[in-house]
Amino acid sequence: MSFSTYSLLLKTNDAPPPAEAAYASQLASTVAARIVAVKAELALLEGELSGCLSVLSIARTVPMEVLSEIFKWATPAYLDEKAREELLDLVLVCQSWRNAAMGTPALWCGVMMEPCDCFEFGHDEIDYAHKEEYGKAVAWFLRSGGSPKQLMYKALSTPCKCYNGRRCEVTHPVLVRLLREGPQLDHLILHVGSVACLKNFIAALGTSSLISTVPSPWRLLRSISIVFADNQEVGWNDSDIPSRSVFAMLPPVTALGIVLPPRSNAFEDEEDSVEKPIQVPASSLERLITFSIKWDWEGNKLFGLLALCASLENLVVDFDLSEPFEDPGSDPVLRSVADRPITLAKLKSLRLLNGGMKILEYLRTPQLASLDLELNVDAPESAEVSTNLNSFLCSSRALDSLEYLRICDLIGDHDIISVALPPLPSLTHLVLDSSSACGYDFGGIVRPSGGQSPRRQFPSLEHVELHRLRRSHHKLMGEMAYFRRNGVTLPCMVTVSYLDDMKVSESTLRARNPPVDGMRRVFIRVVPPV
Repeated sequence: MSFSTYSLLLKTNDAPPPAEAAYASQLASTVAARIVAVKAELALLEGELSGCLSVLSIARTVPMEVLSEIFKWATPAYLDEKAREELLDLVLVCQSWRNAAMGTPALWCGVMMEPCDCFEFGHDEIDYAHKEEYGKAVAWFLRSGGSPKQLMYKALSTPCKCYNGRRCEVTHPVLVRLLREGPQLDHLILHVGSVACLKNFIAALGTSSLISTVPSPWRLLRSISIVFADNQEVGWNDSDIPSRSVFAMLPPVTALGIVLPPRSNAFEDEEDSVEKPIQVPASSLERLITFSIKWDWEGNKLFGLLALCASLENLVVDFDLSEPFEDPGSDPVLRSVADRPITLAKLKSLRLLNGGMKILEYLRTPQLASLDLELNVDAPESAEVSTNLNSFLCSSRALDSLEYLRICDLIGDHDIISVALPPLPSLTHLVLDSSSACGYDFGGIVRPSGGQSPRRQFPSLEHVELHRLRRSHHKLMGEMAYFRRNGVTLPCMVTVSYLDDMKVSESTLRARNPPVDGMRRVFIRVVPPV
């Protein structure tokens, strides 16, 4: 059969005669064999190309310092067993990655542990497993060198198994051994099911660790955070006698964090929280430099703690979406504190979370440099924030010391939020973050008496962040005009992020920010949503 006959068959839908069918079958086999050969050659060529591109990859030229930063951003602060295995996989990629990881102490500083299920195995297996886990934890910490080491123990069961008569989860043998004889730790985060669990843990450490001539890692802790589980089965049952309180058993730390259970779960009758004190010894409070507490309990007991914090420099209070000081009229102690507010003479940083600003009426902070407000307020309360903030800063005489201010989750009328701040000569960084804002009204120009030039509100301001802005055709026009004419003296960066997809480009915003007197003092950048 000639090829021309076969070609004619390709143009029809007729069944081929036997000779033509045999020819087509032979040709198909030949073509298939060629395809296999070409594919094999293509695979070899692609392998060569991949090797060439690998040699030329920019990843090979990334400096070790940059790799270290990438690894730090990609790695959580506290690594559980799975996360530690993933980090070790990174170390094994190549020698340069290994060198970068091993030269980054921050990667090896934090370990997270969880309760074990060791009692499902025999005694010998239990002993071996705990020795192996302890050895791995110590080896991990040693890679961090002299950097501060952090340990988190995260309980899983609510309530703890000891509630049903079984072994308390927080008395994990490896955890206890690390705090008795392991490497020195800087910070411990301990999740416990109840006050009884914390007492069980301290008892498991043993009295020998408290009287030894060589202080244990437990006694040498600089910082500790106690997180009480949120469960209804076990209420708050700490002793009312200070010397018998569980907090009297803690080591002499300078940084203390307490996450109290919600009062709805801690007490059968929520009103019982009004009279229930938190018995942290005065000697412990007096040495604190950093104190954080999650508190939604009613009453005045929080101020009893703060009044004793003579050395406090950093304070964080999380109100858990409550406002425990809203009505001081029926509480003589609160009325007394309102008349004579507590002065935290050394406080430099104050952070309030998930609540209002009522607590500021009871505090004076003359050295305050950083104020962070993550509020839980409605529109009428938002309208009073500027007035309340001004009153607090003036009463504290902190107008000249404040360098950082962050205000979150205000609600404004017609999507414009009023933030009429007083003149803050030392303010360098301002952050406003609200999902209901299209823009901010900073008020009018401050004109001193005597015909002097208008006073700059923020002569030291270097960075303004406006986050989660909503759509608006007039985005930043008023804000830019304010900063150019009245707000800043130094060159200032304005960082903007949108609640949804960006509707106003960075170039458009820059066009709304012309130079003044031939100089550009306000600069704009747009970043992804936060």
